[in-house]
Amino acid sequence: MKRGEVFNRVADILVDLFLCDKVDISNNTVSEQIPGWDSLSHTILLVSLSNEFGIQISEENKFSNIGELVAFIFNSLNKANNEPIDDVFDENKVKTLLKMKEFEKAIKYLETILMSYPENLKCLQYGFRAYMNLQQYEQAGRIAEKALSLNSNNFVNIIHLGLYHSAIGNSEQAILLFKRALEIKPNNLIALTELAKIYFNLKDENSATSYCNQAKLIDPHNQLVHSLIAQGHSKSKTEISNNRTNTDIQAKLPKNENSANKERVFNFDQLETADICNGKICFLKKIYNSQIKYCFYYNDKSNIKDRLFVLFHGNVDRSKQAIPTFARWNWHNILPGRILSVFDSTLFLYDKVNMAWYLGSPSLNLLSDFMTIVKYIASAKNINTNNIITLGSSGGGFAAIRAASILGCSALVVNPQLNILNYRGFSKKLETAYGDKLSKLFPMEMLDVSESILKGKINKLVYAQNIHDDLHYNNYFLPLKAQLSSAQSNPNIKLLTYEDKNGGHSHIAGNVFTKMLKGYFLMT
Repeated sequence: MKRGEVFNRVADILVDLFLCDKVDISNNTVSEQIPGWDSLSHTILLVSLSNEFGIQISEENKFSNIGELVAFIFNSLNKANNEPIDDVFDENKVKTLLKMKEFEKAIKYLETILMSYPENLKCLQYGFRAYMNLQQYEQAGRIAEKALSLNSNNFVNIIHLGLYHSAIGNSEQAILLFKRALEIKPNNLIALTELAKIYFNLKDENSATSYCNQAKLIDPHNQLVHSLIAQGHSKSKTEISNNRTNTDIQAKLPKNENSANKERVFNFDQLETADICNGKICFLKKIYNSQIKYCFYYNDKSNIKDRLFVLFHGNVDRSKQAIPTFARWNWHNILPGRILSVFDSTLFLYDKVNMAWYLGSPSLNLLSDFMTIVKYIASAKNINTNNIITLGSSGGGFAAIRAASILGCSALVVNPQLNILNYRGFSKKLETAYGDKLSKLFPMEMLDVSESILKGKINKLVYAQNIHDDLHYNNYFLPLKAQLSSAQSNPNIKLLTYEDKNGGHSHIAGNVFTKMLKGYFLMT
């Protein structure tokens, strides 16, 4: 990547993140150009840049201006991708061998380089392509896993592992990886078309067509996209494939992979040793309940290992965002501890529901089950319940309060609903999905968390509210504040207000979380 390209991408990220005017990428400091800039804004920028470029940018790196920041990224990219090129690695030779389909020769050459430079991403990525072309999936999968373990935010690494899982028929994992790739590059044709192929094979024509249409908007003349649309519209029962049959693929897999459960189903007793504790998106099904998948993303990158943040999401615009989705899963540079981002699996059950407050179903106490998973992971990692903190905003804030009351841990919430029944726009849609009134289907403690707060079921609570979010400020925050004022003061409950005229209910500025964390630690 050229230096100018790095400059332009950094500028675009600044504009998108902080909604400022076009940024002058000269030697100006960022704080001079963006109103309200603070240390947390700086941290959020570094996290976003780390994800965009697939490199680690620590808060310890200090940059006096944007030019220095771009120079650091440019040099890091060269170091990560080209370390041995100047001395011994002939990249053109590898490209020529791959172009001539001399895949075995390419692998032999790359193996000699990797003996001296075992962690060079470019060599690993070329090796993956060679192994995939030879349909040597075990080796391709191993090398893709290694590359991703070296740099989990590298877009190419994510795509490669997705292609591997797609090739061996592991659709669930492939979907998650391609969706993760789209979080980094939303307009990437490879990820979009691969998702379309998988969904067509799964007979989910709506999802497949949606991804095809997104791809078509990006490149209206792309032949593959048109081919996929044509095949999807046809009534043929033939699967859309990469010219490989499942039988061919399975024959090439080693026995232990061939027999592996493709949905990554784990027994609770296996949690401590299963790879769900290695910073990956995971599925879990309880043996006695096969109706729903439990989805979460575990991020273990923080240097602080004795604290666990459990994150919940609110409304999901399903016309724009595929599920599962994981709120703030990459905030390891912002939140001082491990992160477990939890998806509301209720949305798997009801296609037209955007927010379900992690209710599950009348026969399934979803949030209680999730907190059992949290206890197992915390136990495996030697994390005390007092160091477990749930976090969420809006509907995710409601879930965070309820989850904390179940486990007896602490919660940080922003603009939450406290009583689902009072939030009629969303609760009515949920009642339509369930076919009955929520008050008839669920106990009140699952619909109203005010009593849990007042009765002190939560270890510590920091509740932040935007005073310009009129509905939540007047309907939830002020009544709770009045109830707490009339009762005996609770030193473990801290109510904060902030002003954001433009943000309203949904947008939450980074400095709000700074205040909340300060409030929490002042209580400890």
